[in-house]
Amino acid sequence: MASFTNRFFATRTAALSLVSEIAKLQAVCLEDRTSADSNEREAAVVAVRHLDYALERARAATVIPAPSLQVWSENNTRVDRDAYERFLENIQHDGLQYQVDSSLVCNALLDSAELSASHARDAIKQAQQSYTNQGLELTA
Repeated sequence: MASFTNRFFATRTAALSLVSEIAKLQAVCLEDRTSADSNEREAAVVAVRHLDYALERARAATVIPAPSLQVWSENNTRVDRDAYERFLENIQHDGLQYQVDSSLVCNALLDSAELSASHARDAIKQAQQSYTNQGLELTA
């Protein structure tokens, strides 16, 4: 399992960073939804839907959800050892329960997390595109 440690922490750290980025973009969109500018309102309404999906995928990419993923800031996107311990416990449990090699379970979980992160990044691009289509820019 030691060979998966770096991959786990890299995947989880990137996912938590995505969660933080999405929260900032959502805050911008929520403000823009009440803008007097109709182009900003339209872009924000569309972008929020993409960001909701991005947040769902980013949460899935954390591999082991943190106790509270509802509000994230730069200060609490750290990766703790408890998450890795829970990750290992889940792998060992599934490996024993289904009588499969734990490394296969580990690889599958990390592959899924990386794919989820990729989907989150694509959804963020779609949200930004909804602003670009209106001649605006979505930045946090």
